[in-house]
Amino acid sequence: DDRKFVMGNLAPPPDVYVNVKNSKDFNVARQTLYGTYDMDAYNMKTINAYVEELMAYKNLIHYVGDALLALLLWRGTFSVLLKRNLKLPIHSFAVWISAIIIVERPSYAPSFFFASISWLLLAVMSWRATNPDVWLHCKTFRELLEALVIGKNVTSGPDDIPPNHNKEEAEAFRKAWDDRLARAERIAAKQAEETKQLEEERLKELADVGDAEEIGTKAGGISIDPMKRILFPIQQYLAIVCKLVRVLRNIVYWEESYFAFWLTLGCFALSIAFAFLPWVFLLRWTARLVVWIFLGPLMKGVDIFYYSKIKPLTEEEEIQKIVDNRTQTREANFEAVKEVRIQKENNMKLKEIKKFMFGKYITNIPILKQDRYKDKPLPESYAVPYKPEPMPLADLAMKEAGYNRTRIGGQHLVGSMIPRIDPTAFTDAPAGNPTARPELLDKDSPGAKVSKDSNVAAYAKIGGIVVAAGAFTWFGVPMLTSYASSGIGYVKGLVGM
Repeated sequence: DDRKFVMGNLAPPPDVYVNVKNSKDFNVARQTLYGTYDMDAYNMKTINAYVEELMAYKNLIHYVGDALLALLLWRGTFSVLLKRNLKLPIHSFAVWISAIIIVERPSYAPSFFFASISWLLLAVMSWRATNPDVWLHCKTFRELLEALVIGKNVTSGPDDIPPNHNKEEAEAFRKAWDDRLARAERIAAKQAEETKQLEEERLKELADVGDAEEIGTKAGGISIDPMKRILFPIQQYLAIVCKLVRVLRNIVYWEESYFAFWLTLGCFALSIAFAFLPWVFLLRWTARLVVWIFLGPLMKGVDIFYYSKIKPLTEEEEIQKIVDNRTQTREANFEAVKEVRIQKENNMKLKEIKKFMFGKYITNIPILKQDRYKDKPLPESYAVPYKPEPMPLADLAMKEAGYNRTRIGGQHLVGSMIPRIDPTAFTDAPAGNPTARPELLDKDSPGAKVSKDSNVAAYAKIGGIVVAAGAFTWFGVPMLTSYASSGIGYVKGLVGM
């Protein structure tokens, strides 16, 4: 169900661990998931790799520069198919109108702030969707919105990509960007070399002069450099920063298309909410109430009727209050430590039972995409939509019911006292319908022509029936009554009554 898949991305991804029985399988799993090199172990090459990765993001300046230039110069970005391919500056027009509204009505600034986040994500999605390299395309906002509302995509299906599709255009586009980045790197390297040369000349001149303050004798000897104690925490912090940046990059770049969809939809909803919410009025009156109540002469009444009547505590009472506060703090700390200890014991029990059942080597499966490099199919690759052969109703029903199907249980355990493998139903057969996928039936099978409506379509039909019944009752019944009265009067006039 596409809707369930979209809704499932609202919750944070769970922690998934896989156990294997020998070290060889563990090394294979680790290399498959995290690469050849162990990035968690202390290594100067790892630190350099993290620094180089963060420095590589400076190339985003060129993409941002092109986008700002096209935005400010009103260059066309939205294609309109007329007699010739015309591109309209829709983004520039939208920014211009938004800026005018914010200047004239500053109270709409929060609304346009959230709207700009949605606009940025949609602009990146549009750039990827119109890229000549079809292997860089992603799921669009419209497709995911259809899956959320209707339950399936109705306007677009799986792509049929032949080999070498748009190969020349994609290579030309990639070559243009590679040439531009290479040129920018050569200019930056030249500037860095000039700066380094000037710094070396300055340091050489200072070395010739000597130290102006130190007069003591310098002792020689071997220097012991305990770099690991200093650099390993830095490596760990760099790893956290790089992984966060990768996740953020994948969301903005629509690699994590479902999270990008929810972020776009959420910011759009907040934009509409802030557009109608009188937050300026609320802030102004909140500030007024705070000033008039807590800083005004009303506080004198608080002093007279409440604060002045509080008796000062004696020394014994102050000591007892300190003891009571300390006791409450200890009890709260004890409860917190108890919860942590219980959680740790449960995790230890789960770890040991999984080691007993599935193997003693455990590796964590990253759910979010955290790879530095993205694998992309070659231009010679192709994609063909899978179209299963139609089958009779009996065969399809038996297949969905799990007939002649053997399921091997996974490693997800449920239960507290005695953990056991999570039982998953073998059947895909729905309740109340002959089959879950009537489109797979051959045309002569019963139920092949029965349409399967989604919940939204069913609710829409029911709502339409209710609205039609209400409209008929409100307008049709009086008209029928009037026509009936006129007809009866006409008949009475004919018979002379």
